[in-house]
Amino acid sequence: MKVRFPSLYSCTYSNARKLITDLPTNRRALDEAVGEEAALMGGGRDGILIRPVMHGAPCDERGYGMLAQEALRRTGVESSRAAVVAGVPFDSRENLRTVKRMITSKLSPASCLVLPQAYGTLVSCGRTEGCVINVGHGTTEIMSILRGRIDGTSVQKASEFVTGQLSSRSKRAAYVEYGTLLKADPHATERLVGMLARHIADEASRMNLSTGVILAGGGSLMPTMRETLEGMLGIKMTIPEDPVFSNAIGLEKMAATIQGIPTERERREPKREPKQEGEPPGEAKEPRQETGEPRGEIRRAGDAP
Repeated sequence: MKVRFPSLYSCTYSNARKLITDLPTNRRALDEAVGEEAALMGGGRDGILIRPVMHGAPCDERGYGMLAQEALRRTGVESSRAAVVAGVPFDSRENLRTVKRMITSKLSPASCLVLPQAYGTLVSCGRTEGCVINVGHGTTEIMSILRGRIDGTSVQKASEFVTGQLSSRSKRAAYVEYGTLLKADPHATERLVGMLARHIADEASRMNLSTGVILAGGGSLMPTMRETLEGMLGIKMTIPEDPVFSNAIGLEKMAATIQGIPTERERREPKREPKQEGEPPGEAKEPRQETGEPRGEIRRAGDAP
């Protein structure tokens, strides 16, 4: 099931004239909302409107908890029975326990796992090793797993770097009109994509790419992005069936496995008939996909061994 994860949080106080971070921690909001309702409430005289998640990482605990609660409500799953798997940017990995605490304190799920979000793309592609380059909206996540060693980094340039410069209007307009803007000026698009690819390739080249590279994220669909990166790194890349949601698909697969229920994709696919007794062995069994956090030491790209 795909649900739209709300990104806005709003609250009202009796005398709200300051940022939420300036208010006493023991002061309670008179009213709270997320998503579309938050946008309406935040426009009021006493409303405070914030984005609790910036560049993929939580920056406001109360707001993040409200967003997670609403997202779970939209799935229709009871929180006490839910297995929650959340992803964070690689450079925020030191906050894995903090994010887990935010989720468990608000939802009290049956189980909760937080890990670098690019791991979801590996899982969605049925792999346990390899390199993922996920070109998102605000950041590009690069993660490599090889023989238990995990390297990675978060590049502070992504598709917004291209769309933001193609539009003379606000960044929001650039994001909404993503496809139109890229087609409007193909020469400028190719030049900007090349600049972005250079930033990404410089970071990715420091990692072990011998197990193959998966290119994902909405930015992977930008014109010439794949070809430019392949030329710079001297390797061929694969793109998932759904590159925009590949992280989420993999994390959902992990959560479903923990709960012991089929994923949405598995429910759509026809069931395989069991082999009859005495039938000679044929197809090899599919490799077992681990559902826990990837094992091994996590290091940032460029760290000394």
